[in-house]
Amino acid sequence: MSALKMTKQERQAVFSLSTILGLRMLGLFMVLPVFSLYAHQLHGATPALIGIAMGIYGLSQAFFQIPLGALSDRIGRKGAYALIFMLQAAVFFVLGGLHSLVHAAIAYAVILFCYGGGFGIMPSFSADYFGTRHMGANYGALLTAWGVAGLAGPLLAAYVNDVTGSFSGALPVVACMLLIATVLPLTSRKPARSTILVSERLEHISHVERSLQAAK
Repeated sequence: MSALKMTKQERQAVFSLSTILGLRMLGLFMVLPVFSLYAHQLHGATPALIGIAMGIYGLSQAFFQIPLGALSDRIGRKGAYALIFMLQAAVFFVLGGLHSLVHAAIAYAVILFCYGGGFGIMPSFSADYFGTRHMGANYGALLTAWGVAGLAGPLLAAYVNDVTGSFSGALPVVACMLLIATVLPLTSRKPARSTILVSERLEHISHVERSLQAAK
């Protein structure tokens, strides 16, 4: 086996983290792209207020990366991600029953809070598992899951709207999915340290061999 290849445990860990990120992002991408359409159906909605709400979402995403990151340092990445899944599930359960722009805006802000915080935690989650080993490949796989969710979420939302005439039909299903997904970060396992150390030593030996060959 090439020294540069991931071990089986590392591949399993990358798949686990990618699944965690992908499922979390699926819910976000189901509701965020259609918010402006959905908001026009809410009580008290005006173009100006909808624009303000969208701006608040961006701020909530940016500002809460630091507090959730700090929380993950205290309770662990797994606990923080489980909390994020539970918060998102709770919001999706109630979102379909909200008819006021203010209430819907608060719900969306919580979703964006989870998005920003979770995305800020994931690099540390990956670093806890792998350090700097295969950083490009590891995070590339995570961002691929993010991209797949970004493609599937709006398509699923559009399909539900075409079939039922409303975007809210899929919300309870997504809420149940997120609630079940809460167990994923709690059961995820990082690669055994001994396995990583052996692989790193093999990588170092391979690098030395290539350097010696280049020097000849």
